[in-house]
Amino acid sequence: MSTITDPHENEVPRFEAPAGTVDVLTVRAPAELADADTAAQLLVPAAASPRGTAVVVDLSAVTYLTTEAVIPLVTLARQCLGEGRELHVVTSASARQKLTLLGLNTVLSLHPPA
Repeated sequence: MSTITDPHENEVPRFEAPAGTVDVLTVRAPAELADADTAAQLLVPAAASPRGTAVVVDLSAVTYLTTEAVIPLVTLARQCLGEGRELHVVTSASARQKLTLLGLNTVLSLHPPA
């Protein structure tokens, strides 16, 4: 079963739950992620999800992403890694460019929008 937390109407790519996972939780970002507090609040459901839950962070609508707003995403990635959970990040072109400039494309599983 998939759960989506979404303040938006856009369709998000669906990921099948990997073997051994209970659920897939998807969180969608608004067009602008300008600060760490906003990004952290967005990721609260993902960080609080139980072990065995794969996480999809949908940044496909993001047109403005600050370096500060990336920090909670890195924190979530570390948490997922430590818990053995999968984390997938669906990116817009501008979000992918920012994450690549920061070198995070080598540690995050980035995917284009469907």
